[in-house]
Amino acid sequence: MSCIMNKKLKNYTYNKIISFLLVIIIIFTLCACANNDTKVTSENEVVVIGFSQPGAESAWRLRNTQSVQEAADEAGYKLEFIDSQHKQENQIKALRTFIAYQVDVIAFSAIVESGWDNVLKEAKDAGIPVILTDRTIDTTDESLYLCTIGSDFYQEGIKAGNWLYDQFRTSPRDVNIIELLGTVDSSPTKGRSTGFRDGLRCDDKFKIVHSESGDFFRSRGLEMISDYIKNGVPVTNNSLKEGRSYDLDRESNSSASSSDSNSSPQSSQPIAMMPFNDIDVIYSHNDSMTLGVIEGLEKYGYKPGEDLLIITIDAQQEAIELLKENKINCVIECSPELGPKLIETVKMIIDGRTDEIPKTMYTEETIFTQNDDLDSLPKRLY
Repeated sequence: MSCIMNKKLKNYTYNKIISFLLVIIIIFTLCACANNDTKVTSENEVVVIGFSQPGAESAWRLRNTQSVQEAADEAGYKLEFIDSQHKQENQIKALRTFIAYQVDVIAFSAIVESGWDNVLKEAKDAGIPVILTDRTIDTTDESLYLCTIGSDFYQEGIKAGNWLYDQFRTSPRDVNIIELLGTVDSSPTKGRSTGFRDGLRCDDKFKIVHSESGDFFRSRGLEMISDYIKNGVPVTNNSLKEGRSYDLDRESNSSASSSDSNSSPQSSQPIAMMPFNDIDVIYSHNDSMTLGVIEGLEKYGYKPGEDLLIITIDAQQEAIELLKENKINCVIECSPELGPKLIETVKMIIDGRTDEIPKTMYTEETIFTQNDDLDSLPKRLY
């Protein structure tokens, strides 16, 4: 009996030890699996970027969107893209959607400069960094966004003004100019207008007789130039004003696409009507409007680039081709290839290196004229 009891006791003790060891092994296994799962999730977690554009108004904008999409794909990032259809209220809704979705970074090209503080404060409160791409905003609180990536619109205007000034440096006669503005209250329009005037050195022989918003659309360029040719040019600016004090809203007589009431221009009444044949220069804020202008000029028998000078901004391939044909006289480059720099900046944010990110990053851009070796230029993607 004693032997049997001892044997049962040994078996019981053995089973207990085995059970205990199995429990320890299971615990270690679960811990290891849990640690492994955490590591995999950390390494494979997808970075999500909320990206909003004003619209798809031009080849430039389409290429700009593609540039961001391509760079995000190459980095393995997920891009949540929303086209705002040229309405500020849509873009604000888009930003709020990104905030609700809890994206890692928000990037957007602001339709207009003003009216963003509230939604950007919401993003800041949610801990989501915001990058301004292409366009800047007007705010008294620069902590609402991390940085801007894009073009120096003021310098683009300076380049255009300097080129035109040099063409008529020794001319004693007045130079009558039509300016086709982009979207009213947008940073490109303000910068390109102010820079252009400063580039002309406030020389009173340069008369910007009329400025009107074409909203960056080709169809508006065609529509406006056709109206000027048939009905004359409303003289709303009969002399060159100081560039930096230029009141864009007062000078334009076209309504803004934005819902922001502060961005709507106050129409100025024309003091006279000038025959279109008296116009010497058309300064257009983007290539799309310029293409519409050239279409209209040729429709009515004018020779663009000869009968009057054409200055345009963007440097898309079609504009370069027209420059080669002498239908455009000067092209200011504005590069849409912002994707690589944007994604590089996002990587720095994810890596916790935001203190190394400059507040403003400008792309390198140039100017093209009929005197350049245009045949050696690589073909552009827009």
